[in-house]
Amino acid sequence: MGMLLQGLAQGFSQDAHAAAVDYADAREACQEGAVDEATQAVEKFVDRAFLAGAIRLRVVHGSGMGILRKALRTYLKSHPHVANVSEPPQNEGGGGATVVELRS
Repeated sequence: MGMLLQGLAQGFSQDAHAAAVDYADAREACQEGAVDEATQAVEKFVDRAFLAGAIRLRVVHGSGMGILRKALRTYLKSHPHVANVSEPPQNEGGGGATVVELRS
């Protein structure tokens, strides 16, 4: 099981190296089943994306038993940079992904 973090806004590519590091950290955390480590990796990703000017992100966490999805969505809803958390349409990941809209 792995998790993919994607910045879907202009400007985020300026911090692509940091995103790749965050992705690697998050993927490793998810493979080990460590929700706390995955949450920390997503926190870093959201913070860097916010600073880079991103407005919309997608976290692809997979569906599995839904433990990681629920934990990440709960965390993201309380994050100060996050305006909205939603499930994308099925053709964009459905229950296996989470769309994060950042505050401007």
